[in-house]
Amino acid sequence: FRRCTCVIVSVCEDTMEVLTGLSFPLPGEIQTVPRAELYAIKYLVCNCFFGIIDIASDSKTNVDTYNDPDKSKMQKSLNADLWYKIKQSLRRVWC
Repeated sequence: FRRCTCVIVSVCEDTMEVLTGLSFPLPGEIQTVPRAELYAIKYLVCNCFFGIIDIASDSKTNVDTYNDPDKSKMQKSLNADLWYKIKQSLRRVWC
């Protein structure tokens, strides 16, 4: 049985020193690294109510899906549920 962990880290922009970090298990039955990274992004976007968020990911799958011009990859993704929640949260912030 495979389990993945989500990690969120805050770093100093100038020195890249780690300021704080948070890790927690990925909930649910689907346990993949791209889903864990996307869940961490969803958690951050849904729970951060002020400030600027810079997100860095080494998940080519998630980066390519985000940068898809017509966003159809989000709807077809195995992680469409998380993409939907991220889009809803961003709409709330930017409206």
